[in-house]
Amino acid sequence: IAEEYIHQAMDIFRSIGRTGEVATGYGNLGDTLADIERYDEAESAYRESLRLYREIGDLAGAAAAFLSLSVLYAEKNDSPNAIEAGKAALAIYEDIDYPPGIVRTSSTMAAAYDESGDYELAFALSNQALSGARKLSDPGLTARILGNHGVLYSNRGRYSEAIDCFEEAMAIAKNLKLPLDIGALRLNLAGGYESLGRFDEALGHLRMAHDTFADLGIKGKVAYALHLQSSLYRQWGRYETAVEYEEQSLAIRQETGMKADIAESLNNLGVLMMNTGDPHSSRRLLNEAMAIYLELDLKSGRLAVHNNLGLLDFEEGQYNDAAIQYQKALDLAVETGDMNSRGTIAGNVAGALVVLGNYDEALDLYETALDSLVETGAQVGIARAHSNIAATLWYLERYDASEGHFLQSIEIKEELRRTAEGSLRRDYMAAQVHGYKGLAACRIRMGKFSDAFDAVEMASARYLAELIGDDSVISSGVSIDDYRTGLPEGTAILSFANTDYWNPILLIANRSLVHGVESDQQELIQTLIDPYREDMEYVVPEIVEGLTGSRENSPHEALAGIVSYYRALITSPYLSPADEDAIHDIARKLYVFLFAPLEDELRGVDELRIIPQGALAFLPFETLIMPDGRYLVEAYDISYLPSLTVDSLLSGRIYGGDRQSMLAFGGAVYNQRRYERDMEEVQRNLEYIEKEAVSALSRGLTTRPVYKKLGLMNWSNLPGSLEEVETIRRIVPDAVVYSGADVSEPFVKELSGTGELARYEVIHFATHGIVVPEIPDLSAVILSLSEDEMGEEDGFLNAGEIAGLNLRSDFVNLSACETGLGKIVAGEGVVGLTQAFLVAGANGISVSLWEVSDESTSKFMTGLYTEARDDGNYARSMNVMKRRFIADPELNAPFYWAPFVYYGQ
Repeated sequence: IAEEYIHQAMDIFRSIGRTGEVATGYGNLGDTLADIERYDEAESAYRESLRLYREIGDLAGAAAAFLSLSVLYAEKNDSPNAIEAGKAALAIYEDIDYPPGIVRTSSTMAAAYDESGDYELAFALSNQALSGARKLSDPGLTARILGNHGVLYSNRGRYSEAIDCFEEAMAIAKNLKLPLDIGALRLNLAGGYESLGRFDEALGHLRMAHDTFADLGIKGKVAYALHLQSSLYRQWGRYETAVEYEEQSLAIRQETGMKADIAESLNNLGVLMMNTGDPHSSRRLLNEAMAIYLELDLKSGRLAVHNNLGLLDFEEGQYNDAAIQYQKALDLAVETGDMNSRGTIAGNVAGALVVLGNYDEALDLYETALDSLVETGAQVGIARAHSNIAATLWYLERYDASEGHFLQSIEIKEELRRTAEGSLRRDYMAAQVHGYKGLAACRIRMGKFSDAFDAVEMASARYLAELIGDDSVISSGVSIDDYRTGLPEGTAILSFANTDYWNPILLIANRSLVHGVESDQQELIQTLIDPYREDMEYVVPEIVEGLTGSRENSPHEALAGIVSYYRALITSPYLSPADEDAIHDIARKLYVFLFAPLEDELRGVDELRIIPQGALAFLPFETLIMPDGRYLVEAYDISYLPSLTVDSLLSGRIYGGDRQSMLAFGGAVYNQRRYERDMEEVQRNLEYIEKEAVSALSRGLTTRPVYKKLGLMNWSNLPGSLEEVETIRRIVPDAVVYSGADVSEPFVKELSGTGELARYEVIHFATHGIVVPEIPDLSAVILSLSEDEMGEEDGFLNAGEIAGLNLRSDFVNLSACETGLGKIVAGEGVVGLTQAFLVAGANGISVSLWEVSDESTSKFMTGLYTEARDDGNYARSMNVMKRRFIADPELNAPFYWAPFVYYGQ
């Protein structure tokens, strides 16, 4: 509309011969076109304005046209033309002695010189502009110059000074109600706060800036806000979300045709593809970005891409190629005076030297990088530098110094973690957990076993603990020395840490001692991987591939590989003699690897509480075979814990009052047409889950169409589950049992809402259950599925809904398939149904690691309640039932008794 009115006005002025007003009109038209990023048309309008002003001899008008061209070229990252036009404008303004024009032109030229790499001249011009603006007492002009000055500081890594400029400018812009300036300043503030690790403040500014520019219809700025949000989510470790934001940004930038901005998004997407494990796409995107930066001759862009290509080469084991790319980036950083990038890249060069064994040289570079980063105040980079120095010192066996740097890194990361909200804290910890693992590895080498235990605890199930409650316990942490004083005699805590990092750490604690050992992953490869490598290639090919070739120095994947292979064997009810021999051999060797180093400390112990990490969360420790031929569960009562902190929080939840013994759900209706016949014909007909479909899901959908896409809508009725709960009713006379259509999502939520669900000591679900590791919140207990949805409910009681239930249960029993699985999140453990029920109020929970027939499950569960009738100890009763199955020739295979594991108190 503005464009149309400007043209109408110019037509009128042209018709009456008022050339000066026409020239002004072309200047206004250029501004309007530039605001909506029609830059080529804007340039033509400015040049026509300049021609007309020169024609009539209006020097001030000509200077304004030159200044507009300079601003436009700067916006297009065309530094040479921006400087040339700026010089022309400045010469005229100085000749006619017009201070406002001198101030605006000096500031614009400062930005252009900064982009071209002449930083000394850039700051000199910007300081002159700021001083001049303050003398003119023009608040709007001062705000704009302050914003530009802050950008110079930010580009040099001087973030605190930059933020001071932006904040002062923001106060002025708000007072003058300048939405465009406010939006631009919010983008700048977000960049500064992100660099300082104040992520929550950065995100707040980005969201407001995005909305401001969307309302104004300025697409380029909307795209930039999306790009910065992508960068922020990448820092938090939320890579999939980061990809979504960057793809939105790229789509807008491709629409507007700004090549430098397109390259910026391509570069960021290249890094994100690296983070998500797609190196082929990563290299393609980075090379596309580099081609654009070469075309535009943008050194800052080339610097970023060279660095990222170095990271990619490093990830792929091409360390010499990585060093070459890093050096190219470092040369550009030195040439352009980019201190922040210089520190980061020096650290990357050092990383390549570490892998090549040049530890002393690497240490010097890391320390140089740290000094550069400290100058900028970039907390993210400083934390990374301390962690890198610590790791290098570890290789040099300087453990005291290594421990100090790990602690400094962790102190910063703890501050950064607190800037994230909700599950972002979990994802940030997962992305940064290596520092905590390094601290534990360092302390185990120093023989500081209690401190090593505490280091592991610092990064274990923190988000779950925060969901459960008591910030004072979480913030202060639970030390093993305090915790073990409350352990009963004969009980030991076992923590298996660093299973995906360097060498695993085995830690044990009881009332009288704390001890730890470091295992050798290479020994595991030789004794367990090598004999079964050929068979494993069919079961876990990606793991076997990771243990060969250029990635031979990543043996931490060995444990995950052997656990996956062992599970594939043990979860099958039909085994060949060779498979049975393999199971027994692996079970013995895993015992030797995980338990033999602790046998002296295990004397006198009859109960084990195990805190597993990584792939060990999916290992039924009960099945390991001791030297005397017995299963581990035959010698010990075994239960599992997410962390000491979680256990301490659960122990504080003591549920008294007038509660009934049990509430049981079973015999849900999954197929109405066959329900009556299925309940009469006891059969086993479980459907397997097509987990591969998860990648095709539309994000955020959690209703039936989503589960249908997953292939999770066709479930057979479970006649054995009805028999199971009816038998439980006979064992526990006052148990309340619901079956059939009553086993529904609306009814369970109604019981929760009225407080009825909180009145039971035990809650039993004899239903189907599903786990969706890729999207843990979709994991669910499946209740009755009517042909039509029941209101807004879909029959899938998912993890998010479970966490919102009101429970006060000592024990929740999920008599369902694979409910103990989920997504392994570094530092958090298995995220899925187990955590959801603990958050809802369960103090203990039984889950299953694989599918078993409902007939044998029913026998196991009814036996469990018979055994627990006297003392109410469900963990101990579960172990008793496992021993009874072992003694039964028809049920002694681990397939039938080992999937059921107990988590919690």
